[in-house]
Amino acid sequence: MNHLVNTFKQEVLKLGYEEYVFPGLVSPENFDILADNIYDFTGNAFLVSRGSTKAVLKPTGEAIIYPVVASWLRNEECKLPLRIFQTGPYYRYKSAPHPYLRPMDSALMLEAHGFFKNRVAMNKEFARSVKLCESVASALCMDAYVVSRPISFNKPVSEETVAYDTLLPNGKTIQTLLAYKQGQVFSRPFNVKSKDSKDYTYQVTYGMTERTLYTTLFIHADPLGLRIPEKLAPIQIAVVARDNRAKTVEAAETLVASITAQNIRVAVYYEHEEEGVSRQLITAGTPLIAYVDSELAGKGILEVLDRRTLSIETVGVDADFTPLLLRGDAVLVEEQSQRRRNNTASIDSVDALKNIHPACAQIYVHSSHECIDTVQNISGGEYLGSQLTLSEESRPCLACEKMCNTFGFIGRRV
Repeated sequence: MNHLVNTFKQEVLKLGYEEYVFPGLVSPENFDILADNIYDFTGNAFLVSRGSTKAVLKPTGEAIIYPVVASWLRNEECKLPLRIFQTGPYYRYKSAPHPYLRPMDSALMLEAHGFFKNRVAMNKEFARSVKLCESVASALCMDAYVVSRPISFNKPVSEETVAYDTLLPNGKTIQTLLAYKQGQVFSRPFNVKSKDSKDYTYQVTYGMTERTLYTTLFIHADPLGLRIPEKLAPIQIAVVARDNRAKTVEAAETLVASITAQNIRVAVYYEHEEEGVSRQLITAGTPLIAYVDSELAGKGILEVLDRRTLSIETVGVDADFTPLLLRGDAVLVEEQSQRRRNNTASIDSVDALKNIHPACAQIYVHSSHECIDTVQNISGGEYLGSQLTLSEESRPCLACEKMCNTFGFIGRRV
């Protein structure tokens, strides 16, 4: 989890965002503003009380961040644009069939919020936030349906939402990364204005939750256990000494020092001290396992098992391990991409839409509420969203049969 958060933080910091810590308790007044204007979390939120004092554990970051930012912007020293982010839990009860992919009470969230004077600046930042999510998805070896959610689905939370829907092994999809173009949806009810402007601010929000990590582990697992992308792995290379001879121990210690110098997370294990150490490392998903013994040490070589491909190769003790780490990650990406290709059907008729066997269907459909409702009712699935770029050709909409150049995906979410 720490490595995932740090990976996301590095990308956010590149865009000029600063980290802040906001309170975890929301006043009843601000909670009511949220409920009356955005979304009523009354059935999912946790009330905290002591005597006559009452508060609500924050069900979403905006409930506490926007009132605070509104007070900041009343100070002339606080200027736009303002880019901030925080990392911490939110509290929202949700009964769910999968407690890891859909946490029931609290979850870790890294959320970035950008505040801008006008729509032009907001649109530019929104494009940057989508590219940032692409970069994070790449680090997680995640091949996803990148779609713009229908406007009718976004109200009143945002004007546009770009979602990264990841295909799970069970054929369902789950949103793992999200970017919101909020416009003035939150700034109006919370009265967020800068001192030198009469207009409300325009917002962009994006981030990840612990669901992002759980999904990553889920999609890359195999019958032997986990397969962890190298950026997330607590230990990227495990050095395993097969015997306790002096030459072997010395070679293992030298190798650990060499790998550490390459800025790679490494640990050493001794098979004679711990039974089944290799099996434990494989189950835990350690990307590379480097074996050394007295015979190999004498030849100046190692045997390296790539957990992601289950292949073994011989390399020199002075090898550059970074290419090996990246090569295994490329396999994870290709496997996930292949799964998505194999389970995405291109549908061009209503009859075919009624009998979708793959997990998802790619269809041509207008982005209107009426057309989307029609295809959802026909298929029994959920419209994930439209491709970010329009098709170069026009085809009949599956709902109204009029020509359109917007196409997207319909499937079933967790």
